[in-house]
Amino acid sequence: MPRKQFSIISFFQRRFNAQLAPTLRNYQQECIQSCLDEFKLGIRKQIVSLPVAHRMELLDQAQIQIKRYNPSWNVVVDQGKRKANIEDADVIVASVQTLGRKDSNRLERYDPHLFKTIMIDEVHHAAASTYVNILSHFNSTETDHVFIWGCSATVRRHDGIALEGIFDKIVYHTDLLQMMEAGWLSPIKVTTVQTSVDISNVATRNDDFQQGQLARAVNVEPRNDIIYQSWEKYAKIEQNRKSTLIFAVDMEHTLTLCNLFRKHGVSADYVTSILTEGTDIPRIDCILMARPTKSSVLFQQMFGRGMRLFPEKKDCLVIDFVDNFSKISSEGLITFPTLMGLDHSQVVRDENVLDMERRAVAQTNEQHVVPSNINETEQEEDGDDDEITKDIRIKITEYDDLNEFMIETSASPELRSLSGNSWVTVGEDKCVLNILTIGSLKLEKSKEDGIWRGTLTRESTINNNNNNVNDNTHGPNNKQHRVFFRPTPLPLTADTRSMAIRAADTWVKQNIPRSQQFMASRVASFRKHPATEAQYKILKRHKVEVKQKLTKGQAMDLITRLKLGQKKIWQQERKKRLGYQKKQERAILRRKK
Repeated sequence: MPRKQFSIISFFQRRFNAQLAPTLRNYQQECIQSCLDEFKLGIRKQIVSLPVAHRMELLDQAQIQIKRYNPSWNVVVDQGKRKANIEDADVIVASVQTLGRKDSNRLERYDPHLFKTIMIDEVHHAAASTYVNILSHFNSTETDHVFIWGCSATVRRHDGIALEGIFDKIVYHTDLLQMMEAGWLSPIKVTTVQTSVDISNVATRNDDFQQGQLARAVNVEPRNDIIYQSWEKYAKIEQNRKSTLIFAVDMEHTLTLCNLFRKHGVSADYVTSILTEGTDIPRIDCILMARPTKSSVLFQQMFGRGMRLFPEKKDCLVIDFVDNFSKISSEGLITFPTLMGLDHSQVVRDENVLDMERRAVAQTNEQHVVPSNINETEQEEDGDDDEITKDIRIKITEYDDLNEFMIETSASPELRSLSGNSWVTVGEDKCVLNILTIGSLKLEKSKEDGIWRGTLTRESTINNNNNNVNDNTHGPNNKQHRVFFRPTPLPLTADTRSMAIRAADTWVKQNIPRSQQFMASRVASFRKHPATEAQYKILKRHKVEVKQKLTKGQAMDLITRLKLGQKKIWQQERKKRLGYQKKQERAILRRKK
């Protein structure tokens, strides 16, 4: 806002009190008030998290909407060949690609001192280089003369790169189910349809299925026929749905499905743009989830396109096509049941999402403790002669009833496909990467908000006699010991462990010298050397008896896990197993089916 330089408070209040402004909903009023209150407290870089971000697809439409409620403002567009008259403008609606490209000199036309406010929609993109270039130009990362306000339904990026360095606080948040209960979003009805297509062998890239392989797996006649027949049965015949949106894998899949519906006399068309962000088609009352995904964010963006209210629209039917996916893990196939904490293979018929939530909560409360396989002593032979890929047979010597069992090394199949570095897991909510001569990276899932964050603990070798790390003097009185420094946070946040590991690997590549990065690799040569006597002594102090010869890498990983609490996790598994056995012994009146 270069010419009049409105303060942010007067800007919000003008929008709020203007005669032409629309009637604001309760949550919108609460959101604006929260922004104003936080601004008065000095929070000048704010994020608002809402399930639906009403961004117009075209800059011209955004310009029209702003002028509609503020007819006296001079609102201009800066995009491509259209260059804004900056001096005469009240509001500039700018293309991020036009201003933020490295090879663009467009930003040089903007005097940062003329602007007080930058507003960003779909703000989870703000850590991308184009956005960072723009914000850096306006000095928003160093000074506080510019107010930064962002809105998005997804305030964390897919690649795990954090927004903390750009924004100070999420000042307002409300979730999807709350807005559905309050009547601000359309109710969702869910029907799941099982297919015979197996996508277990489709590769993963960037935390989701590799698009080319996925397209070849699902764009087949039997599955496409199921998609049409399911739509005809559940949407057309049973419920007479008026407007349907189908999400496909790629362009070829899109054209195939479009032509299939046309073949059956259905008026169908296709679009080539992505409809997961900012799309505003409120009349949609049916969505076909024909594109399998491992991304909960993408899944929510897809069905979210049907949640806008519209006259005579009672709800939106989402038909969720569930393919066979035998790889059972927390990073697996996303479906409506899995989002609710239910088994992905559960059959759902025209069930309200809120009812699914209540059912999932009840099921969780009733769920019993399952027996642990910690006592397992059998290991399948996979023909892999690489010693670092083999599991380790150990025994906790302080427990007489805890027999030998197998533990995974850092080279478990999940981690091998995810990263080339020697990450080790500690339970489900923690993982560590040791980098010799540098220190260790630890990723941990927060118990408060469920978000993965990372820290770096650097280490150094100190001489006992003079504490000089550069002193190469050797002798019997000049022993060395390791010193660990205070952990420092890494600039990453992630929804899943795999996303966190990928973000941390990116950080390592960008911040650790190449000559030392190889020390973190799973195939580093030193890891294949025999474990040292010192390592065996450490394991013995932890009361761990190893039933085979270890490599140095295996011993390092096992020691790391023990130091970070893995033994306690094994103890908890032991208690659960014993408790379950006692329950089974007392269940003498239970009928056996």
